[in-house]
This record gives sequence, C-alpha cells and structure tokens, in this order.
Amino acid sequence: MVRRFLVGAVLAFPLAALAVDPGSWEMSLVTMMTGQPQPAAVTQTRCFSEADARDPSRVLSAGGSCTFTNRNDSGGVFTFEIACSGPLPMKGKGRVEYTAQTMDADLDLMAGDGGGFGMRTFVKGRRLGPC
Repeated sequence: MVRRFLVGAVLAFPLAALAVDPGSWEMSLVTMMTGQPQPAAVTQTRCFSEADARDPSRVLSAGGSCTFTNRNDSGGVFTFEIACSGPLPMKGKGRVEYTAQTMDADLDLMAGDGGGFGMRTFVKGRRLGPC
C-alpha cells in the first residue's frame, strides 16, 4: 500500500509547472523507507497527455490527494512542499531538476502523525516518445 501511495504521489508532480513534453514517460523510482534494510525500486511507463501536463491531479494514481505549496520554479529546477491525504497521510518537500525530455527528483516525506515513519524517493524520468 505504501508503494502504491508513493508511486501516485511522485507521479503527481505538477507537470505543467515543469514544462515537460506530454507523451510516454518511463519513471524509475528508488525508495528508502524507515525500518527497511533494502530500498524498494519500481519502474513504470505512463502516458501523459497535454491535458495531464496542464492538470497534475489527472496523473494522481493513488487513493489520496496531494496539495503542493511553496512552489518555486526557476526554469530547470522546481521545489515545493507537499501534503498528501489517504490511508497514510504524509508531509514533506521535493526538488525536481528537469528538461522537456527528462526529470530527476528527490522527494522526502514523513508520516503526518509524527510517528517517525518516513521515506525518501529518488525519481529518474525520461520521455520515450508519443503515447
């Protein structure tokens, strides 16, 4: 369940703010979670339409919803704070370095209840071509 939430939260990055090209994207995530000796890794291919690129909520595939605040896009680097609801509410911050065809992200989240559970995810994304 945590992995599904995480994939959804990471894929919910505000694509419009990042000015990435719509199309088929390969997203590779490596996640380190509190209490787990080995990182979890997953790679997915997702199709981001032009409408998706304008509306980040359309790419959210998790059961909860995420709110992005303190957004700052300096053209090539996007930073933000994030709060996600759902089965495991989380809060944190992220940084994405991007071009129209690639993105590298670092997302650091902690459980909203302050229970000491956290996760850090590194994402590498690359556009494969049209959907």
